[in-house]
Amino acid sequence: DYFRALSLDPEFPSAIQNVLSTLHNWSGEHVGQKQFAEALKIVDIGLRLAPKDKRFLHNQQALWQTWALAELENNNRQKALDILTRAAKAMPKAGFEEMRAYAYIYPGEKLVQAQDWEAALELAATGLKTLPEVAQEELRSWRNNVFNRWTITTTEKSNFR
Repeated sequence: DYFRALSLDPEFPSAIQNVLSTLHNWSGEHVGQKQFAEALKIVDIGLRLAPKDKRFLHNQQALWQTWALAELENNNRQKALDILTRAAKAMPKAGFEEMRAYAYIYPGEKLVQAQDWEAALELAATGLKTLPEVAQEELRSWRNNVFNRWTITTTEKSNFR
């Protein structure tokens, strides 16, 4: 109906806002159903209609992040890396290239929580061999923190009296 109204009057403010709101809500429904590719198509339509709309710009970035995180939660590191690579191309200034480090940090944190220090550090070493330099910096920082946490945990377990 809103598109019909726009066909009669392309400048009708209420119809414009309702079309954008409908697309915004529709993309959110798809995200809720984990239909990320479909949600991204809807956000892209919204951005073509309103390239400076802050809701769509924000949702585009949040959608890429949510999609990558969903893949990491399902232990699909390569899919998450592929999504973040696509996101970096779509939004070069949004930090997705650096975020690729989290494809190793996220599962690495689970290993740290289980105090499987060697496995966490091995995972970081794997990432450092494959990630671009900008993501390696973030991963190195995390890896160094793992060493510190391991040391603190080991020290706290020891009785030095």
